[in-house]
Amino acid sequence: MKITKIIVRCMLCASTWWPLAHSQDYPPIPVQKTAHKIIIPICTSLPLFGDCSIIGRQILSGIENYLREYKHFTIDTGEEEGQRIIIKHLVNNKDIDVAGQQALTDALNQTPLLLGLVSTSMGLSLIPQLKQKKVCALFPIDGDQTLRKQHLDNVIYFRPSHEQELRALLHYAITIKHKFPVAILYEASPWGLNVLESAKKILQANNVSIVKTASYVQGTVEIEQALTQISHSAPSAILCLAKPRPAYHFISNALNTGLNECLFLGLSELNVIQKLLKTSRGLDIAVTSVVPSIDDTSLPIVREYKKAMQNFLTAHDDSPFYLEAFIMLSLLEYGVQTISGPITIPSLIKSFESLRDVNFKGLRLTFNATDRSLSSALWINPGLQQPWISFNPQAD
Repeated sequence: MKITKIIVRCMLCASTWWPLAHSQDYPPIPVQKTAHKIIIPICTSLPLFGDCSIIGRQILSGIENYLREYKHFTIDTGEEEGQRIIIKHLVNNKDIDVAGQQALTDALNQTPLLLGLVSTSMGLSLIPQLKQKKVCALFPIDGDQTLRKQHLDNVIYFRPSHEQELRALLHYAITIKHKFPVAILYEASPWGLNVLESAKKILQANNVSIVKTASYVQGTVEIEQALTQISHSAPSAILCLAKPRPAYHFISNALNTGLNECLFLGLSELNVIQKLLKTSRGLDIAVTSVVPSIDDTSLPIVREYKKAMQNFLTAHDDSPFYLEAFIMLSLLEYGVQTISGPITIPSLIKSFESLRDVNFKGLRLTFNATDRSLSSALWINPGLQQPWISFNPQAD
């Protein structure tokens, strides 16, 4: 099994390093300690198959390239001063079905630190283990409210929730573009129904009518019936609460039903189909982003990202998900650096909970105890090669 790693500077020297301690409630992090190295393992749950596979692959590629760029030798030369912390990526759970749940359990038996959880269903399947304090979930990619409403201390988000993304999208559609009434395509699943209810609540609060809601079956691209129903309702804007593949099929077929004048809107996960839709069908889709534009090199975090990923990006299209993966690992590095004692799950959680208006390489981070997220920043990406719009969630 291939192991990737990153080394970050520890703020303690070898002579003052505290003994590694077990937490009273959480399992210990299986740290490997040598004369000059302290190695901390993590695992991920990034699907490589199914509806979320495009996102899973991009996040995983971002993680692997970050680790590859910043890796260091692990051989003890006896010449190093102090100790270093090495964070190793042990294994990725690539499935989101029952087999994937078992694989994730096996991974968590190796390390209780889980980075980057994409699927809502996988997140919900983890609730018993989270409540039993067997795992610490860092920076889930999923923005569904269901897991956040559990208010679990051992879950730390980087990104805002889907509900906050919807507020930004609908502010853009209604206030900036003056596009209404609205039709909604949604996935017939617990995730789809949750975001549908959030969208209805926001639209009702803004006195905007919904002319039609239509669904597609989870795990399929059977959008024909929904497309027919929505096209007959003559909307000005269509909110696509869908996974990338069915959303692409729906929007790419819109030209055939007279919907080409509509404003298409999507959550941040539809970033992955924006360029494909524009180049293949000439249609734009406005999407939210939880990270700044990958072209905004005025921010130190984006400059670092561009430098680290330059070799990889010569053969791949850039993506906000690569940048999000870069930010996730940068945050993990930062959290470990700020620990002044034994590295345990409580000490890692405390390091993130203590963030108050921190300028993190150009990003403003403040821990929000209500939804346990570090960032409330959102941007609207209105279309390919168009300037992004910063959205202030407090202004809504």
